[in-house]
Amino acid sequence: MSDHAAPDPLSELSGAGWLLIAAGAISIVAGLLAIAYPDITLKLLAIFGGINLIMMSVLSLVDAFSRHADSGSRSLSAVLGVLSLIAGLLLLRRPGETLLVLLLIFGIWLVVSGAVQFFRSFGDMAGGFRERAERVNQLLADRHTAFLVVTSPRPDVIEEAMYFHHRLLDAGLPFGGVVVNRVHRVEDRATARGLGELLGDELAGRVEANLDDYRRLAEHERRDLEGLRRRLGRRPMIQVPELEDEVHDIDSLRRVEQHLFASGGTA
Repeated sequence: MSDHAAPDPLSELSGAGWLLIAAGAISIVAGLLAIAYPDITLKLLAIFGGINLIMMSVLSLVDAFSRHADSGSRSLSAVLGVLSLIAGLLLLRRPGETLLVLLLIFGIWLVVSGAVQFFRSFGDMAGGFRERAERVNQLLADRHTAFLVVTSPRPDVIEEAMYFHHRLLDAGLPFGGVVVNRVHRVEDRATARGLGELLGDELAGRVEANLDDYRRLAEHERRDLEGLRRRLGRRPMIQVPELEDEVHDIDSLRRVEQHLFASGGTA
């Protein structure tokens, strides 16, 4: 038995495009007759319009049974095909009706056709969203994927980081560690002494008071991060210090990278 599946006649019919060629030819003939014979009877125009609508209904019904469309698109194509077929048969059955009746039938068909195409376009967009969502799920489920929690040394933000840490663990997602950004550090030898002669006593006193405040802030952060370190256990924790300038260009990103990926960068 051959492993190749039998060709789908509907897909071949849709792919051949002969229905589109026939419908286009009928439209061209109807247009040329209307230009060449402006006094052409309304009955003949109705016949051409009915044939055109029936051809379009066949196209929609073929699309409704196509394997390449999703269930929503197939349903909308089936509705459009049935309504086009009804409108075409009405025009062929009563081609001598008044112009008002013909315009009413064409108007209803145009409204329904436009609505179907409108909702089908949203269906195609939703399909794209579903595909991207599936790719994201595959990426998240990859064994090389891990989640990092980025926080700051403030106590309230640390609590939020721990909350997300526990949520990741409860969800069974791989937790890679914590990155603590903008950590304040003061060198032990930093001092404001000797600035009186350079800045004056008043300004030097302000500088020294500011340095003391900065040192106390760094000490508070150090204790809070020690507590975070104990709560994380053996999970990695990387500290990125407060930089002198804002991170806004390639050079500043390189400085951040040095702290993130430097050997022994975990604390």
